[in-house]
Amino acid sequence: MLINQSVYISMRFFLSIHVGALLRIIGAGSAGAVVGGRLSENPDFEVLVLEAGGDETGITVIPAFSNYFIGTEQDWNYTTESSTKYCLGSENMNFRDYEENCCLKFINNLQECPYARGRILGGTSSINGMFYTRGNKRDYDGWANDGNYGWSFEDVLPYFKKSEDNRNATYAKNKRYHSTEGELTVSDLRWKTPMANIFLNAGRELVFTDIQFTMRDGFRCSTNKAFLVPAGERENLDIAKHSHVTKVLIDPSTNRAYGVRFFRYGKYHDVLARKEVILSAGVFNSPQLLMLSGVGPKDHLKDMGIRLIKDLPVGFNLQDHQGFGMKFTTDRPPSAFISELQESLLSNMTFELFQKGTIIELHK
Repeated sequence: MLINQSVYISMRFFLSIHVGALLRIIGAGSAGAVVGGRLSENPDFEVLVLEAGGDETGITVIPAFSNYFIGTEQDWNYTTESSTKYCLGSENMNFRDYEENCCLKFINNLQECPYARGRILGGTSSINGMFYTRGNKRDYDGWANDGNYGWSFEDVLPYFKKSEDNRNATYAKNKRYHSTEGELTVSDLRWKTPMANIFLNAGRELVFTDIQFTMRDGFRCSTNKAFLVPAGERENLDIAKHSHVTKVLIDPSTNRAYGVRFFRYGKYHDVLARKEVILSAGVFNSPQLLMLSGVGPKDHLKDMGIRLIKDLPVGFNLQDHQGFGMKFTTDRPPSAFISELQESLLSNMTFELFQKGTIIELHK
């Protein structure tokens, strides 16, 4: 049937609430799942990973449905601030009309764009578009030159390669930049409309090229699937799902984190960490948790009634990539439309029976 690989917590988790695990990791997302998987490779580390969301489902692993989780329980449902300067695509767009335009809703004539963040094991890697691309070499080198030791391109390249399982035979031969021995599978699309090649060839002079995806055998390969599921049987690793962390517990006399507070099944729990608390809750929730815990701009924390522990410029300098889509009229119909495939009884039956077909092989 559909893939639904679950990670369960043992009874030792409930004991650890009182005893205290060695390491607490907040968030089992794109980074947290990797950290949890890596640290638990050391049998001397007792690791507890707290995740607000639940399991991946048989639908989240299907590439063709990647846009359908915006606005669902697998999404934190964040939006941008309202503005008249962006999200201008359609005044009549409904929040759920993602098939035609996945980014718009109108409130009082002010536009907001959904800002999808995964609330699920694997985080946003379980609901995103699965594009696999590394940052520009000059960005990393610029960070290192600004004083961030260990962040140059040559410094981070070994870690990219350590995680990478590249299924492209040509790239796999390039041992300088790629690897086939990591946990995170990266592959090419196994099927795409011939229209894609026409557009790609037209952009060759602009150095357009094919992109790869975090997919394994036609299915999504999230960080949960790559790092946590294989580690799920380790005695020193517990993953607590549906555990929404609301505060990092910090000793104001030492400014040292000693535990976390989280909400699970109607109750709040305080859990202690005997060594470290690792905050890996994502680009929005990590600074939010710091501020809820008393670390952030003092004026803002004062306005929110939060006791200040450390005045720091938390929550500033967010940088993200921009994206936009374009539509073209062609003189012949493309060979496949995603919406038609998703609604096709034959496509769904083929997937249900054989776990193959265009519905998993097609992404864009």
